Amino acid sequence: MQITLNELLETQETQKTLIDCILNGRIIIYPTDTVYGIGCDATNNKAVERLRHMKQTKHPLSVIAPSMTWISDNFTIKHEEFLSELPGKITLILEKKNKTFLKHCSVTNKLGISITEHPIT
Repeated sequence: MQITLNELLETQETQKTLIDCILNGRIIIYPTDTVYGIGCDATNNKAVERLRHMKQTKHPLSVIAPSMTWISDNFTIKHEEFLSELPGKITLILEKKNKTFLKHCSVTNKLGISITEHPIT
């Protein structure tokens, strides 16, 4: 019997395990609308450090936003028409309202933001 990823994600046990991994600073590999991503809890500095070490990069990382409200609370939106593309297969580069917000993901005043339609994200 084959089980799809979506069917697997429907079980509460699997959802709890995934959430526990993320909340405990683990690095996960997950599907998105376009490719598989490697990521972690962007608010966990140590997890982001481990992710950077694994990827061997100091470049800015992009973040999957939890909601449109989160985006409008934390970023300056100069072209609102682009927000209508979310969720979707696009990453927006947005200016942070507070330069120190998620500075461990991007030391610049900009950050890549996406909201995917895949259920795991």
